[in-house]
Amino acid sequence: QQKEWVTGELDRNGLPVLRQPEVEDVLKVARSRGLGSNLSVKPGSVRWLTHFRVNSRQVECYGRGRVFLAGDACHCHSPLGGQGMNMGFQDAKNLAWKLALAIQCGGPTSSLLTSYESERKTMETKLLTAIERAQEVVSSRNPVIFFMRGRGQRLANMLTFLQPAAVALLA
Repeated sequence: QQKEWVTGELDRNGLPVLRQPEVEDVLKVARSRGLGSNLSVKPGSVRWLTHFRVNSRQVECYGRGRVFLAGDACHCHSPLGGQGMNMGFQDAKNLAWKLALAIQCGGPTSSLLTSYESERKTMETKLLTAIERAQEVVSSRNPVIFFMRGRGQRLANMLTFLQPAAVALLA
C-alpha cells in the first residue's frame, strides 16, 4: 500500500520517506477497503493529514552512575495493547523502591540498583517484540490474515457453551 507514496529518500533511521497524503489518497484507500464508492469529504474540511509510523525502540542502558531512565525515556512502541503507560509505571515502581532502600542504607547498593536494568529491560524487550509482531498481524494486507482478523472472537461468542469454562480458566 505504501509503495506509491515512497519518495526514494531515507529518514535518519534508514526508513523510506513517504510523501504527505492528500485527501484523495485517503479516500482512495477508504474506498478500496469497502467504505463506499461514493465516499467523499467536504472541500476545505480537512485541516491536517499525516502518516502514522510505529517507532519501536529501546535504549541500550537504563541507568549509569547517578542517572536512571524510566518509562518513555526507555522504550517506545506501538499503542497496540495499551502497554506504554503500564510499562512506565512498572519502571518507576521498580526503581523507586530500590532508590528508597539505597537512601535508607546510607548509600547506593550497586547490585540492587544494577538489577533495575536487568529486570526491566529483559521483560520489556520481550513485550516490545510481542507488540511488534502483533502490529505486523493487525496491519497485514495478506488476504488470509485479513479474512481471519476478528473472526476468532465472533466464533468464541457463538460457542456460548464454552464461555463458563473460559471464565473459570481465566479467573
